[in-house]
Amino acid sequence: MGAFPFVSTVAAAAVIVFLHRAVALLSIRWRWFEDLVTGREIDLVHHGQIDRVAMRHALVTDRNLQEAVRQSPVTRRLRMFSAPFWKEMES
Repeated sequence: MGAFPFVSTVAAAAVIVFLHRAVALLSIRWRWFEDLVTGREIDLVHHGQIDRVAMRHALVTDRNLQEAVRQSPVTRRLRMFSAPFWKEMES
């Protein structure tokens, strides 16, 4: 036998599936609930300038932002067109 009883493990998995389904259905029904669960987009860069207030509000660090930019498929184009942004990121 394993470390966990089979029936209680299956019951716990069923509860997780039920809660996931309930949250999905409530999100479809009410927009405010969807916003509560998923959050809203927050613009962290405006016209090539980093918005530090928005970063604090979104709980995003400089390293988080740098990683997101590195993973972006348009990073090379962004580097060409927004030099002030990259200078601020490097300092």
